[in-house]
Order: sequence, then structure tokens, then C-alpha cells
Amino acid sequence: KNVVILEKVLERDIDLLLMNQLINNNKFLCFLTKKVGIAKCELISIEHSHMDSELGESDIRLIVQSNNYKIGILIENKIDALAMPEQPERYKKRGDKGIKEGDFDYYHIFIIAPRQYLDNNLKAQEYPNKVTYEELLDFFTGDDFVISVLQKAIEIKENGYYTVVEDEAVTVFWSEYYKFIRKYYPQIKIRKTVGPRGSRASWPILLTSYPNITIKHKSDRGFLDLTFYQMANHIKTFYKYTNEVIEKDFEVVKTGGSLSIRLHIPIIDFKDEFDNYINEMHIIMKSALKLYNLLKKINVLMMYEEIKPLTYQINNIEDFINYYPNGIIVNYDSRVTYRCSTAIRAKTDNKLKPKEAIGDNVHYPFIQPYQTGIKPNTKLFIILNNELYKLERIITSENEIYYQKIEFDKSISEEFYQDEAFKKENYREPVLVGSEQLLEIVEN
Repeated sequence: KNVVILEKVLERDIDLLLMNQLINNNKFLCFLTKKVGIAKCELISIEHSHMDSELGESDIRLIVQSNNYKIGILIENKIDALAMPEQPERYKKRGDKGIKEGDFDYYHIFIIAPRQYLDNNLKAQEYPNKVTYEELLDFFTGDDFVISVLQKAIEIKENGYYTVVEDEAVTVFWSEYYKFIRKYYPQIKIRKTVGPRGSRASWPILLTSYPNITIKHKSDRGFLDLTFYQMANHIKTFYKYTNEVIEKDFEVVKTGGSLSIRLHIPIIDFKDEFDNYINEMHIIMKSALKLYNLLKKINVLMMYEEIKPLTYQINNIEDFINYYPNGIIVNYDSRVTYRCSTAIRAKTDNKLKPKEAIGDNVHYPFIQPYQTGIKPNTKLFIILNNELYKLERIITSENEIYYQKIEFDKSISEEFYQDEAFKKENYREPVLVGSEQLLEIVEN
């Protein structure tokens, strides 16, 4: 009977487990080296996160000696991490550099990962030597701890806790997009996105001075939408404040729970070279400036004041917990995550408040699931720019998993965002997380 119970396993945990076994279990070392034709060898050195300032990091680098040759073994370990650009190629370059600098005479490169990851990840298939976690389960039969760690890691992969796969071209395009705006249109507000982006991330959001109004650049559809959240059920009020300023080339459309003033613009492909769209980008940004100027002519505060309900469904965190007792709120404004399932009644005022607030150092549009307890069936919400959104989990036909941000369907008082429970007091410190522990939010 397996008596080892683990809440979570990170890739670093697997790294250290493998290193421990390679040091103390000669049979495991031989199991690995025999896959590349090395029957007998002696371990000379082993290093975790071997870093080269130019060529990046090897998860595990060990050097063994066999027949008077020093041989490098470079290992990439994955559970379900972001597929980083040119990663197999960089392993080869690090190996070549190791030979040049005399660290070893020749080398072999391995990737160790769950079978599902190796079968479905094209970048992983470029590695010359592969070992599955399932193979390791067979090898370590009888070792309850090792088996439990590996089984938990496989479970994580199968449940899709983090399955963001980077599209390198899209990541580069986002970076160039941001630089272009900062250089040529500094008056346009855009949140800088740090980190890899998935293939569906192609709708940049331009910010306004109002948290409930943004400009969505729907690049693949050729739309630029000045979007007014929560206005879809208030069309008469909307036209009352916008009718006189909307020109002929503008179109008013309903987009979910919002109303948008739309301009048609050139379509651009985020998977293409950014330099191919310089002229189109100037057209698009000039169109965005037209929308900004239009917004200045609208009495936004009066318009939203007119649609405010007399009573709100959610006035404070207690109301929210009553609706969603197992919900999780990721608050990007305060950098804290709240787990409603831990709520208790405060002795001071008898109000229901989350007992557990967890510091969060991950930037939008990413979420880290482990420390915060996010699981596939979690009811997940975010607060961004003083606005609450619900997240919908999407699973594609290719088993890629991501989240979409949708408008919250209950009325919320402004007092909700000022609730004492949202203050950064008595919260758990955040842990440092890597890209392998992220989920992505894709604008829709």
C-alpha cells in the first residue's frame, strides 16, 4: 500500500529526485547510460541548473568517465512546461561548448518527461534520447517515495494543470508590437506582457483611463473595438450618451455582455514577421487614436451612474463567498490570491472572510496554479484594474488548455473592491515560480 501522500510536485522536485538517484543508485546511472551505449562508467560530477550566460540552462548536467573518456550527460526534465524556443538546439550548443572548454570529450542529450508530453510535444521529439516517467515507474518498483513523486507528476500532466505551449513567433510579435507602440505612439496605453505567449494570444488590449472601458485589437478579424463593459443590457442609455459623437465609419456591436464601438482595420497575423505589417500597424494605431478621441467626447461617468442598480448582489467578500464557497480570486491589483474555501467568521465583526490569502508574483495574463490551489474544476475569478472577471477553462481538440476572461454576471458594488479582506495583511509569502508552472489567459 502506498502510504506517501503528496499535495503537489514541481519540476524542480523531479530534478532533485533524479540527482539523488544518480548519485546514490549506481543501477539507475547504468540504466540511463546504457541507453547511449555506455555499459560501465563512474560518476565524476553532477550539477543542477547548470547555467551558461549566453546559451541558457541545463536542468541536470552530469559528467561520467568510461574507458578514459569524460562524457557529458545533459538532461532536460519536463512535466508540462512551456516549450521554450530552440531549447533542443541550445542543449546541443552547450554540449559543443563543453567539449571546446575541455569539460568532457563528447556528450549525450536526454529529455525525461511523462509519455503524454513526449507524444504530443513536437519540440520534445527533437531531443535525441528520451526517457518517460512511466519507464522510471517500472525501474523504481518497490520504492514508495519515488513512485509517489513520479505518479503525482504524471497526474499533473494528465489533468492539464499547466499546458501553455509557447508559439515562438507569437512571443516575438508581441514584443515587437509593444516596442512599436512605445516608439511611435507613446500616448497609447498598453500593459507590457512579459514571458512566452501561446498560439491563440493575438488580441492585444489597449487601456483607457476607465477600468471598465478598453480597446480590443482583434487582429485576426480586422476589428478594433472600443468596449464598454456591462452595457449590453442598457442600449438606450448607451445611445443617449454616444449617438451624437458616433461617426459614419463607426459601428456599434454587442460583444458578450458589452457594447463596442468598432472600426474595421487591416488583418494581421501574429505568427508572421512583425516587419511585414509596419504600414498596417500605423493604420491600426491611428484608428486607435480616433477611438481615444471619441471616448473623450462621451460622459462616461454619467452613463455608468445611470445604469447602476439600486441594490447589488455582491457588496463585499462575504457575499462573494456565499455565491462561490469554493471559488478562488486572483487579485492582480493587490498581488494576492484568495481561497474562499478557507473562509471563517471574524471574531471582531462576525463577517465571513477568507482565512488564506496568498502572495502572488505572477503577472497578467498568466496564473500559477500550485500554491494557489487552482485545479481543473476550480471556479476561478480575477480582479484586474478594479474589475472582477470570471475565467472559463477551454480545452481544444489538440488537448491544449487555457482560460478565457468573461464578464461577471452579477452586479457588484464598488465597496466590494474596498473590502478589508483584500488588504495585504497576514498573507502567505509567494513562492518563486517558473514558466513550467503557468496557465495562460487568452482574451476573447
